[in-house]
Order: sequence, then C-alpha cells, then structure tokens
Amino acid sequence: MQISSQMPLLAAYRPASAAPGRGDGFQASDSTPRPMTRQEMMRKLLQGDQPVQELRVDWQQNVGGRLLSQAGVGPDGSLAFVNDESLVVLRADGSRQMSVPQGRDDWFNIFRAPVIHSDGVVVAGRSGLTSLDSSGQKRWHYQIGEVGTRPVVGSDGTVFAAAGESMHAFSPDGKKLWSTSLREKLVELWREERTAWARGVEQDLANPDKAHKKDVLEPLLDSARKELADPDFGKDLEVRFEGGPSLGPDGKVYCFTTVGPLFCLDQKTGELEWLLADNPNYLCEGGVTFSPEGDLLGVTGNSLLRIISPQGEVRFDYAAFLEKRLDHASEQEASEARRSGNMGSCGLPALSPDGQTIYWTGRDGKLRAVDRQGNKRFTLEIPHRQGYAGEMDLSVGHDGTLYCANSQGLTALSPQGEQLWRYETNDKYAYATLAGDKVVLNTYSGAVFSLDCGTLKQKAAAALETSEPAPRIAVANGWITIGGVRVKHRDRTAS
Repeated sequence: MQISSQMPLLAAYRPASAAPGRGDGFQASDSTPRPMTRQEMMRKLLQGDQPVQELRVDWQQNVGGRLLSQAGVGPDGSLAFVNDESLVVLRADGSRQMSVPQGRDDWFNIFRAPVIHSDGVVVAGRSGLTSLDSSGQKRWHYQIGEVGTRPVVGSDGTVFAAAGESMHAFSPDGKKLWSTSLREKLVELWREERTAWARGVEQDLANPDKAHKKDVLEPLLDSARKELADPDFGKDLEVRFEGGPSLGPDGKVYCFTTVGPLFCLDQKTGELEWLLADNPNYLCEGGVTFSPEGDLLGVTGNSLLRIISPQGEVRFDYAAFLEKRLDHASEQEASEARRSGNMGSCGLPALSPDGQTIYWTGRDGKLRAVDRQGNKRFTLEIPHRQGYAGEMDLSVGHDGTLYCANSQGLTALSPQGEQLWRYETNDKYAYATLAGDKVVLNTYSGAVFSLDCGTLKQKAAAALETSEPAPRIAVANGWITIGGVRVKHRDRTAS
C-alpha cells in the first residue's frame, strides 16, 4: 500500500469580487507574507457563510489497467475492481485483500463494476455470473450468456442479473429463483411496429399525390407483408440489455433493452407487471434512479430526461437540446429535440439529498440540473481533456456536494454548481465512487485514490485547540498551491 505524503489540500470558495492574493488567507505566489496559523485560518473559515471543504488523499494504490467502470463497495468499505487481467479487492485502508486472475472459460466484463455483499463478491462475465467468497474461491457460476449490465443485490441477498434476452434472480447461495425471457414480448412489439409501418406504406400508395413513388413503395410493402407472414418472424431480432436491473422501493425490478421498452417485473416471481414502449425515446445508460415518491428517473438515447410514475406513465420529458420540458416547447422545437441524440447521457441521473433537484451528465461534457417540476437550475461544462468529453459520471454526497469524474480527474461542486476544487489525474478516463465519507477515484491506467472529503466548518473548532501552523497557500496563474499540492482555481462556466 502506498501512503500519500501530500499535505491536506484546503480549497475554499472565493466570491467573484475577491481578487487572487487578497483576503481569505490566500496570497500571491510572488509575495512572502507571514503564513497564517491554523487558528487564524479556521477562524476565517468559521466566519464565512460559503461552502468550504477539506480534501485529503488518504492512500493511493495501483490495481493495474484498464479500469473502465466504478468500484464496487462492500458493507465494510472494501472495494472491488475488474481490469483486463483480474478481479482485485482492496480493504478499506487500501491494502490488497485478494486478486483473482481472469479465467479462460469466463472473462470478467471490465465495463461492469463487481458487486460486494455480505456473502462475497458477484462479478459479471462474458458467459455468465460468478460469485466468489472473501478469499477469491468460486462459490457458484451460471452460464446465462453475457451479462450486459451490472448485477445488483437486494436487501435480502437476492442477486439480479440481465443477460441475453432474460432477467434472472439467484439466492445468496446460488440457487436460481426465476428466469424471465422477454423475447416473446419484444417480438410482439416488433410485429406491431412493422404492421403499423406497412399500413403507412399502404396509405401512401393510395394517395394520388405519391403515385410517382409507386415503384419504390410497392416492393417495400411486399417485403413487409412476407416478413409478417413468416412463422419465424422475429427470429433475427437482436436483444441486448442496455439498462438495469434497478430495484425499486415498490418491490419491483426494472430493466430495458437496446430495442426500447422499459420492463417492470415483480422481484419475487419475475412476472411482468407492465412495460413502457416508446421506441423513439428509449432509455439508455445504466438504469433508472428513484425519487423519494417512487418515480423513475432516466435519460433517453435522444437526450431527454424522462420522469415516469411507478405505474409506467410518463410525467414529463426534459430536452437537454432545448433546456426545457417538451410540453413547454412548440411542436417544431419538440420534433427537433426528439431527433437530437448527440448529448445523450453518461450514466444514471442523481438526486439532491432532499430529492428536489435532479442532476445528470451528458456526452457533451456538461452537467445539468433541473428541479422536480422540470425547471432549469443550471447547465455547467465540466473541464475535460480535448476529445474525451463523452465519459463522465456523477455522484452526490450526503451534504449535497456534487462529484464529477472525467478525463480531467475529479471535480467537486456545490449544489448550486460552484466549483469547490478539482483533483487532476490526467488520464483518459476516471470514475468516482462514494464509500462512506470517502470518495474513491480510479483511473483508466489502474490508479486508485481514496480522497477524504469533509466539511471544514465541522472540524474547525477542534483545530483551534492546536498551534500547528497552516500549510503555505498561494494563488497564481489560475492555480491554488497548498503545501506542495496544486489544484486549478474554480472556473465560472455555469450558464
């Protein structure tokens, strides 16, 4: 285990009117004033009314690349990662608990984070699902096809996984509880869509104004009719899960596929409760998030934030392209927004601690925030490396702090979108996971950082009892340097 020798990094909010090197304990790097004592600094922090955080690198470890997903977090704070070579589990203090090589028969899926629960580790694979005990010994394995999404574990230990065309549930000891194939329902929906399309072609052929298209439309209609009459209709329909499973507070499990519908299944039996079929506006990226009232929050492939009731009714769509709800837009604007898919989503939407603000990140490198009624709060571009805007994830701390991880590292923001600090890693990709009071940051090349982020105002009183001098603080050329650690000064790019 590598212990960081870096001093604590103090990153304080500075009002826009404050110039670098004036007030708040920050001094220009080309001056040599007397350093503030810790007592003086803490009194300054206590007097302010702005969010102030302390960032400390507790430990740093390297688990090997490529890392292309967040960490799995166990009840005891342990962390699980999958790279090209192995599954690696670290203890909460950063020491290595186990390393399990990738097997020939079942390569682990490096795009899906493992799940740690009280009975061990569950990891998705190219041919199925594998459960390992705390020493790395295989407990059970099911060949259910490639597990395309991250498995989840319910409060009773039940493991849910989506693979191929089916959703599966297993007991903690590996007994298969149920397996529900969704192919039949998907083929039925595909038949309905093709039938509606064929009827539209028939109407065009009956329209005198489109007589000039007859030579093109008739072969298309003939082909559609033959396809619909084929007893093996739908046999070539490719089904792959895009999102879920997500476990709702209502005892349901939600999932969706590359061909669109959102499915709601009973967690105990796997029976289909309802589905939401809206092919042009299908959900994407990971799954859904749940509001305190049980609403489902997801992002579609054409850049709509979608709010869905527990009964499967769409409450409203918010268009990232327009920065407003579709039902508040003109028909022309709404049509254009539905065609726009270049923003997309980079993961699950997240809620503020009070459940009143929805945050999500897009492939355009921006973080967006709206209230529960779909009113825009802010849109903020997060600093990123050129050409790597499309990979970013978001977590919200218990105090409302926003943590965005991308190619530039980790950016922390206030609930209002003000940048608090940025920890730069300079790697292709980075992923952040909340683990108790820590933020675990892992990068593409295999570096893992445990960052301790706490509110300084909660610690200031205890710090006043010491006489330890504060670290040297300087601001120059857009960088804050504290105790030998550099961090970019906050960029004001909110719109």
